[in-house]
This record gives sequence, structure tokens and C-alpha cells, in this order.
Amino acid sequence: MTKIDYSAVQTLLAIENPIVRKGLHEAFRHEGFGKCVESFSQESFHQAISEASFDLIIMAAEIGGFFIAQTIAEMRNGKLTHHSFPIVMMLLAAGEGDYVRKVIDCGPDDMLLMPVAPGPVLRRIGSFAIHRKPFVVTQDYTGPDRRKQPRPGREKVALIEVPNPLQARIAKLPANRLKDDMETAAVGLNLLKLERYAVQFCWLADTIETMFRHNEADPARLAAFALRMKQIVEDLPPRLQGEVTARISGLLSALDAGAGAILHDGAAVDRRHLEQTVNSCRSLAEEIRAALRSRAAAPAGAGPA
Repeated sequence: MTKIDYSAVQTLLAIENPIVRKGLHEAFRHEGFGKCVESFSQESFHQAISEASFDLIIMAAEIGGFFIAQTIAEMRNGKLTHHSFPIVMMLLAAGEGDYVRKVIDCGPDDMLLMPVAPGPVLRRIGSFAIHRKPFVVTQDYTGPDRRKQPRPGREKVALIEVPNPLQARIAKLPANRLKDDMETAAVGLNLLKLERYAVQFCWLADTIETMFRHNEADPARLAAFALRMKQIVEDLPPRLQGEVTARISGLLSALDAGAGAILHDGAAVDRRHLEQTVNSCRSLAEEIRAALRSRAAAPAGAGPA
């Protein structure tokens, strides 16, 4: 069997435990890995991903009591200077269901329960050198599709093939080719996220209207919906880039205020404010879809006006 050439792979080992970290580093060196950076604290981890670009990240979900796995969710969503597509293997200190789900929601490619031995880690890496799962994009998740099969009655969510920098380095793909592939994939992820936001706005409007029409307003669900609105309001402008018109800006402000009123008053929220909030959701969905149609109609390579 031909030995895999890992010499061009850029690796980050972000693990607090020095025995585990050094053991993996030594095993990687023996396997012929090239650049391998060690990180042992939250500060050094953030410094590493802000100063360099990695193809492979092996990291503990927590370092020094900080849940640094959340940084990968930000990375997958394009909120960091680091690209969104490293192969990420997360090492877990605990295997409880809720904790595992919390880590999965951050978008790692794989997870292993600590303590870990170099052998299983290297075998997993070898499998990723051949194939990685496509990404799925939802309102609150971007990352590898880990579903066994679509859930009955659920809307089918589109998948997108993404670059595999580990595979690219092994194949000695030119750096500019990998960079172009990652930029193209990042644009695709952003478009899918915008589509999900449009769907989410319509769902929120319909669900809230139905709740009040049937006198079934649930304060807890309303609060969750309001927080979701605020999250999208914050995330939407950078995703629309230069397409934030005065109308969209006004709708975002109105929706933010409406969500604030729901958080403050709950089921007792003024019905006029509620109606305005629902209308803002639907109008923003229309504006997002108009922006997506405009992008689809634009010549290849053209950016936002």
C-alpha cells in the first residue's frame, strides 16, 4: 500500500493535556507531516488561527475551561479570517448526549472521546484524505452532514460539496487552485445561508400568526423566536454585502424593534407591533429572494452592485 505523503499538510494541535498533545505531535512527525503547530490555551489557539491557515485541526472541545469548539461554528459560518473548510477532529472529555450534541452543532468533521491514542487518530485522518462529507446549511448550522437519513415530514435541505484541503495538500494541488476552490465554496455557502434565512422568516411569520389566531401563544417559544430574529438581523447585512438597500435596512431595524417588544412583553405584546413584526419577516424574505435572483442573473464573476 502506498504511503500517504503528508509533508505539505498544515496541522494545528490545540490540546491542553501536554502528554496527549506531544504524543500526537511525535506520531505525526513520524508519519511525515510537515508544519504542525501546537496550542495549549484559548489565547494561543485564537492566535494560531488568526495568523496562519490550517488544513487539519485536531483540538479538544474545551481548553482551560473554555468551550473553544464554538470557534469552529464561527469558522464554518465565515465569521473568522481563517477559511471555513479545514478538516476538524474534535476530542471530547465527556460522552454525554447533550454535550456531544453541543459539539456536533459546532460543525466538526469527526469526534473522538479522550484519552486518544495516535493510531485511531491517524486512521481517521487517512479516511479524510480520501473523502469528506458534503456540508449542509440550515438557519443555525453550517458543517458536515451528519444525518443518517432525512427525517420524515422535514423539508429536504440542499447539500454542497466543499474543498478538502487535506486531500489537496496530499495531491500537491497548486495553492492558488485550492484558494479559488475555497472562495467559490464560501460564496455557495453564503447563498445557501441566505436561502435558509428567507425560509426561516416565512416560517416564523406563519407560526407566530397561527399561535395568536388560535390563542396558543407560548411565552417560551415566542422568546426563542424573537432571539432567532435578532440573530438573523445581526448576521444578514454582511451576508448581503453591498445589497443592503435603505428598504432592507429599515426592515431590519423594524424587525429588531419588534423582536425586542416580544422579548419584553411576551404573549401580551401589542397586536400592532406583532403584525408589523410578522410583515417585516415576510418582506425581508421577499427582499432576500430578490437579491438571490439578482445574483443568479448577474454575469459570472460580477459582484454586488
